[in-house]
Amino acid sequence: MLVTLIIEVVFAFYILFRYKLTSAHRLVVSILFFLAIFQGVEYLVCATEATAPWPQIGFIAITLLPPLGLHLVYHLLGKRPPLYFFYGLATVLSLALTFIPEIIVSPFCTNSYAIFQLSQPMATLYFVYYFALLLWGLGEIVDSIVEHRANKKKRTMLLLIGVGYLSFMLPMGVLSLLLAETREAIPSIMCGFAIVFAFVLTFGVAPLLSKSEK
Repeated sequence: MLVTLIIEVVFAFYILFRYKLTSAHRLVVSILFFLAIFQGVEYLVCATEATAPWPQIGFIAITLLPPLGLHLVYHLLGKRPPLYFFYGLATVLSLALTFIPEIIVSPFCTNSYAIFQLSQPMATLYFVYYFALLLWGLGEIVDSIVEHRANKKKRTMLLLIGVGYLSFMLPMGVLSLLLAETREAIPSIMCGFAIVFAFVLTFGVAPLLSKSEK
């Protein structure tokens, strides 16, 4: 947790100081920043047994990740979708997590990960929201690559983002099927695997963003 947190923070600052920031770079930094917040919350909960408001802060941080990812994808595609709808969903969920604390079941730690759970029906709604937006983003990426809806550099960046998505979605899917107990720790495990996504964004997407502007 702590190592992943440090890596993601370092990557975010590396991009901030290495490149001339564009709106797309800011989106990348925001994704890294919110990933780091969740890792920081995990560390606090497991190392210090901290309680509220840390679980709420952690959930709000990862709630913003799917809209940010979609925003980055649509930016590369040059499309102007109703992003206010995606961010609006994230805002509604974040407000619920903030003002209805009983939604979040008291988190606890294992040797491998922290377990953050939501009570029903929020757990189901949150799952649908999260994976619907992730799959939506993947669908847009696949469509753009197959139909050549972007230039070569942008298709490469979109492909990298798609690989980054799959780097945490596929392992989580496999683990959920093979080990039922891991379903209770989906946020923690997904964010753990998302370190691969952080590397992809920092050393794959961010440099190409700069080159695509020249």
